[in-house]
Amino acid sequence: MGAGGGTTVMTVRGSAESVEARLAAGRLRSPCCSAALARWGWARRRVVAVPAGPEEFCPRRGKCRHCGKRMCCCLRFCGSDAGMARW
Repeated sequence: MGAGGGTTVMTVRGSAESVEARLAAGRLRSPCCSAALARWGWARRRVVAVPAGPEEFCPRRGKCRHCGKRMCCCLRFCGSDAGMARW
């Protein structure tokens, strides 16, 4: 693993545009140390199963500005049983 210690999957609320705006403004926080996350590229494109049918999704990556831990920011899809889509 790299200096950041791997990637953590983090479920976030809101649209992809909202996640992008919050990352840019430093309003998303690391679950590890509560410091702001910076934008850090994109995870691979996935197809997720939601009640309305399959949906293509490309998660945003973030990196903690303090500890360097990397996060994969996965959107929470409303309407499924547990509030999350299945990968």
